[in-house]
Amino acid sequence: YEYQGTTYACGFLAQWNCADLAPLQSYLPRQGTLYFFIDNWESATPTVLFHSGTADQLVSGASLDASQQERWDNAEPYSAYKAECKVGWSLPSDYSATSNPHFFPEIARALLERDNLIENVKEQLNPHEPGKHHEINAYVFTQHESPELQAALKLRGRPEDWTVLLKVASLGDFQWWDAGDLFFVI
Repeated sequence: YEYQGTTYACGFLAQWNCADLAPLQSYLPRQGTLYFFIDNWESATPTVLFHSGTADQLVSGASLDASQQERWDNAEPYSAYKAECKVGWSLPSDYSATSNPHFFPEIARALLERDNLIENVKEQLNPHEPGKHHEINAYVFTQHESPELQAALKLRGRPEDWTVLLKVASLGDFQWWDAGDLFFVI
């Protein structure tokens, strides 16, 4: 992409039509498109761009000669996936509750006293969704500090002030390191 006269080479991950998401949330623009990129597959430094105009004002990626583009892993381009947007339930995991006490303040700590209570509730709320792949504004599983806590530690604020804007899961040939997930946090 090009920004203020400088060209940046990034790996494209996702795009959202904000109008499609407008009925499901209140914090994003009501129109326009969000584009999600990372600088490379190793550091995965995120970039999110917002375009308020129409798609015909943009240059299509189909016009690029992929053989002339620098790629970081020398692999074939990834398969495209279309994610379905729907409302679902999201609960924090008790797996890393010690690292993420902000998920269980005060009275909510009682949820941690019964083994597997949260996992059992998740199964009952989402019986047909054993593993969500890509998620918006959701509690996401991590083995250690949550993305919200990492953002608060790095950029200030409280973990409760941050939300996972997008989780991009390892899926098919779209893999992150050892099948991990990428998180965009706002």
